[in-house]
Amino acid sequence: MDRSISARRRQLEAASDDERAPLLNGLAREAADGSIDAAAELAWAVRRFRLAHPALRRYLLSDADIDAAEGQVLVAVAYRIGSFRSESKFTTWLHQVASNEAKMLIRGEKRHSDRAEPGDAEEFAEQFVARVSSMVVDRTVVRIVIDELPPNHRNALLLREDSGLTYEEVADQLEIPLSTAKTWVRRGRGELAERLSERLAGTG
Repeated sequence: MDRSISARRRQLEAASDDERAPLLNGLAREAADGSIDAAAELAWAVRRFRLAHPALRRYLLSDADIDAAEGQVLVAVAYRIGSFRSESKFTTWLHQVASNEAKMLIRGEKRHSDRAEPGDAEEFAEQFVARVSSMVVDRTVVRIVIDELPPNHRNALLLREDSGLTYEEVADQLEIPLSTAKTWVRRGRGELAERLSERLAGTG
């Protein structure tokens, strides 16, 4: 498996932008169909080639905001890759996901959440890609682990990630202070990544 993965990465590295596009489309199709290896390689490619940055730069100016949004994009891709359709280009699909994340950052959290804790988003994104991306396409496993989270953290995380609500909307839905909503989502993310990582290590 390592040999196959490294060969794919070498191929992506050596390809021109035009040559890389169909390779990414193929990986996305495989990941959408449930391929563990393809999901891991796709997550690596999004970060390695900064594939979300063109869409993010249409809405965000500062590097801090873009880095925070990229972390959210990685999570969104992991959650939603199953919705990718083979007739689409992966970069087109990704740019829509990235645009949505940028808009949410502008609407409700640009000055108050992700930028206030830049290390959180970056650290979580790295952990998610490095340790968890090879499992996220298995929706059954993800749902089992989410169900194991403390109810408050689970509900906040699902509203934020599955429903795509802003932190303000999460707070309204759960009838809690905004600061509490941010804390519950952040802790839910960390717990999800940690528990999935443990399962990944256990299946290795």
